[in-house]
Amino acid sequence: MKIQNIVICVFALIVVASMFSNCGSRRHYSNSYTTSTPVRETVETRTIVASQDLVDASEQFDLRVLEQLLQETADAGALEKRLNNNSPALHNLDLDEDGKVDYIQVEEYGAESNRGLSLFVELPPLEGETAPQVQEIASIDISKETETTGTYEIQGNPHIYGHNHYYHSSFGIGDYLMLRWMFGDHDRYYSPYGYNRYPYTYSSWNTQSYDRYQSTTRSYTAGSSLNRTSQSSLSTSATSPNAGKNATNIKAPLKNPTTTQKSFQARNPSKQIKSGGFGKSTKTTSSSSATTSSYSSSNSKTTSSPSIRSSSPSRSGSFSGGGK
Repeated sequence: MKIQNIVICVFALIVVASMFSNCGSRRHYSNSYTTSTPVRETVETRTIVASQDLVDASEQFDLRVLEQLLQETADAGALEKRLNNNSPALHNLDLDEDGKVDYIQVEEYGAESNRGLSLFVELPPLEGETAPQVQEIASIDISKETETTGTYEIQGNPHIYGHNHYYHSSFGIGDYLMLRWMFGDHDRYYSPYGYNRYPYTYSSWNTQSYDRYQSTTRSYTAGSSLNRTSQSSLSTSATSPNAGKNATNIKAPLKNPTTTQKSFQARNPSKQIKSGGFGKSTKTTSSSSATTSSYSSSNSKTTSSPSIRSSSPSRSGSFSGGGK
């Protein structure tokens, strides 16, 4: 009997202990559930911003393309024709920002062992005037040292390209068709064309983007042997007849504008460029934190750019089939 009572007591203790254990488990589970809070995940939202850097006039005409043109063109007239051909377009100048590439004229100067070529643009006359405004873009000074050798130097106009912008190279006259012609017997070349008077074969074209212009000229500049210098390397040189000629009515950004150019630009500021005009595309990334229940991202795009005004009607002269 005593053994039976002991067994019953032990069984009862086991049942009671099991009940308390289950209660404790349910209480623990319940507390764990009711005291938990929603988890908030902090994520990073990235915004990609596309912008366009300002492009000034000096980046619209890479003077290094002239090295190959001096080798390939037979005379100054051929050089002028090549500069004003858009297949491919080797310059992208639009100084008055009318949406059309400017017509570049060429003028020969100098004598004996010192010769040169002036590259310049004629822009519309100022209000109340009749004569076009003249802006020299660059000069090419050539010095003959022997019957077969010499040096030449390309200088960008300091108001467009900044001070001390020179490209220098030695040459063998037989290697350059143009230089062979320069020191041969011929009539001095002066462009008969310019503002509102163009060859009948000429047709102006719209400006292109900075990236496209760089792509177009890359094959002309990649293997250049020109040396960039901060001062002239020529001991003697002739003087360009267009030296010091600077047009007032330039809207395109310049590295070193004259006082009158600054004044004009203050009254006639460059407008924001439209799509497809000058501009160097760049990308910048900014980040910010946001609190949300799931990962998210957003993309936005803003564009800022240098100036260009809306295209004006193309101007054609009596000798032209169309022009700027």
